[in-house]
Amino acid sequence: GADVNASPAWKLCAGDPSIIVAITDEGVQYNHEDLQNNMWVNKAELNGASGVDDDGNGYKDDIYGFNFVTSTGVISWTNSGDTGHGTHVAGIIVANTNSNVKIKPYKVIGDDGTGTDTQLYLGIQAAIEDGVDIINLSLTRKGESEIVHEAVQNAYNAGITHVKEWLKDGIIDEKVSNPDKINILVMHGNLSGTDYNPVNITDISNSGMDYIAL
Repeated sequence: GADVNASPAWKLCAGDPSIIVAITDEGVQYNHEDLQNNMWVNKAELNGASGVDDDGNGYKDDIYGFNFVTSTGVISWTNSGDTGHGTHVAGIIVANTNSNVKIKPYKVIGDDGTGTDTQLYLGIQAAIEDGVDIINLSLTRKGESEIVHEAVQNAYNAGITHVKEWLKDGIIDEKVSNPDKINILVMHGNLSGTDYNPVNITDISNSGMDYIAL
């Protein structure tokens, strides 16, 4: 079937709390009961003064992450226009799994569901500087972008694993050196059925031999 048998794997290993997964997406509801224990927390900012860059990293009030759309520490959605996709992605990674890994949101998509290459670049670069272990990019963009390519290449050079949307016209950067290395690029797509079968791959998903597709 299409089940990847994750539950038995969680019994063997629930992850290490030192592992940080960057959620580059919309906002994340950091106080959700299934997520709050797995949120990365910047204690300097949590215990610091509002509106002050207490830890000197260039970002004010980045308690749980940072919002590169509004340039604030507000990483949860702020109006009904946000689809909740960032929280959904975060939930897939850690909710209800007894996972020990931490998630850190980098909000690069606005409440209207759109974003810019600059916001994406800044989010990826910040994740690199923060030393995250995994960058999740469950989003799409069309066309080429030199600054996005630069950011993805920088993350690759830093040895950060990418988990990306396996979609047509997606954010796949064909220019990245050795993109097929298993430790750097893992793809995920969508199935319309309960069993893995090529005919069940949704029409928005892509395919190919150069990526690890799950």
